[in-house]
Amino acid sequence: MSGRVERAAISELTPPEDPLIGRLLGGKLLVEERIGAGALGVVYRARHLHLVQPVAVKVLHEHVRAEPMFRARFHAEARAASVLDHPNLVRVVDFGEEPEGLLWLAMDLLDGHELEERLTYQGHLSVPRSIEIMLQVCAGLAHAHARGIVHGDVKPANIVLVRRPDDDGEDRELAKICDFGVARGVPNASLGDEGQVIGTPTYMSPEQCLGTELDGRSDIYTCGVVLYELLTGAPPYVTDDPHAVLRQHLLVDAVPPSHRVPGIDPRVDAVVLRALAKDRDDRFGSMRDFRAALRGLLGDLGMPTRTSEHPPKLDSSFPPSISTTRPPAATLTRNRRASEIVPRSFGPGVVRGRRTTSEPDDAVAFSATRDAMNDRERSALAVLLEQGDAEEIAARVEHLAARVGRTSRSDTGAVRALQLLEDPARLVPLASRLLAEEVMPSPYLSQLLSAAGLSAARALWSARIASPATPSRARFITWLGLIHAPVEEGRTSAAEAHPGVRRLLRVALVRLSPEGGVQKHPHLAEDVLLAVPVGPDAELAMAIQPFVDSPQPRVRELAVAALDRVAP
Repeated sequence: MSGRVERAAISELTPPEDPLIGRLLGGKLLVEERIGAGALGVVYRARHLHLVQPVAVKVLHEHVRAEPMFRARFHAEARAASVLDHPNLVRVVDFGEEPEGLLWLAMDLLDGHELEERLTYQGHLSVPRSIEIMLQVCAGLAHAHARGIVHGDVKPANIVLVRRPDDDGEDRELAKICDFGVARGVPNASLGDEGQVIGTPTYMSPEQCLGTELDGRSDIYTCGVVLYELLTGAPPYVTDDPHAVLRQHLLVDAVPPSHRVPGIDPRVDAVVLRALAKDRDDRFGSMRDFRAALRGLLGDLGMPTRTSEHPPKLDSSFPPSISTTRPPAATLTRNRRASEIVPRSFGPGVVRGRRTTSEPDDAVAFSATRDAMNDRERSALAVLLEQGDAEEIAARVEHLAARVGRTSRSDTGAVRALQLLEDPARLVPLASRLLAEEVMPSPYLSQLLSAAGLSAARALWSARIASPATPSRARFITWLGLIHAPVEEGRTSAAEAHPGVRRLLRVALVRLSPEGGVQKHPHLAEDVLLAVPVGPDAELAMAIQPFVDSPQPRVRELAVAALDRVAP
């Protein structure tokens, strides 16, 4: 292999009249022959006239480079990738744009084979070999992440295994990650502006499936998928329908690798499944953490650990000779998902990035699956609200609010879940629990009630009416006071914090005001008067005024005090 394809196949890959053959790109790269093609572009062997060395040049397809946002992002990310220098990364040596808009990226030309080919031939690898390869992949990605670069398309076809002799002349196997500066340049890395889905569904993280912004934890998930495949011979989700793969990434927990290949240690299962957590907050915090866990596995399992500087010895069983027959079982496993591997594009409606008449159906299906993921978050919070467990609800809301804050509200799953707090009826079980039990106030509960605002006040009011017992009074006033509390820096009054709560108090006072010398529901009237916050409010003062003449002495006393609190 040279340039990741067999020499025997090069002549078949090169069209008889390829206009780029013989062309000089950027005034320094002489294109010599075509050696491969993919969804994003065509790969050529070229000679760098200044460096006097062969390089691989990826020339992006016209439909890919036609997107203005992509062009700007390509230049930014290619420039960033060009400064990466690590033994486990394929080096970007140059990039550029021709006058007619042609975009190209020049990389090291490797003499090796893709990890994809290794899996096709062997089916799956041993636990030590799988971990050794992933240690190298993680090392390269950690180097990139430390410089703010996310790959976004890690998969066996983007990992090349090359020979490198050590100081003793013995061949070692080095893993190198390809396509930095290209994969993350794709619009949204998953869904284009016009509904075109670009990516490799088998290896997409849940957040990539949703089209949200990616960070290094997305690469951790895709590495988890690759490691799962190395250990078992197949990725965690195998189906002929790419839409179903996407839904599984979002909604279905992976089966432990040991269920596919008996004998895999449960400690290996635990590390792989943590990398595959649906919520990125539940994965390893960084690629270095993931790599440390993998190194720990080798130590726990009594296997030697190696680094990128001392990679494992070359696997003498691969590559086979050209005449070697591949094992039928392994070939079948790989062919089952050929529709996912060969066309990187998402689904039958978008083949190798070309638009077809079925593309609108793909966009609709993608949107439906994304909505299903959003509903997953919403459903989880809905169950907690039905149960009314204050601490669990508060912790969940704090987690969702933090996600919304980190993503500037682009995390639609968290936003949709928090919208449940706008429905007072969903909060009644929680309010009933708060009034009926000794639940201590906490920052989490304060944030929960502040986030719910008027809806929480209405739910507390409904629960208070349904539970007139005396102990509920103090709790009602306490919790309503937390809703009044200013929640943002610079706010100085409850009216600024939640003006809707004051409106609710006014409505309640109007309904409870004395009529014909009779005080309606005196205990509820006392509760509302006690809950009146401090701060000038003329309209609230008007609603309180009738209670100054209430036939109930305690109500009159509380009304006078409430008027003092809202006076200008």
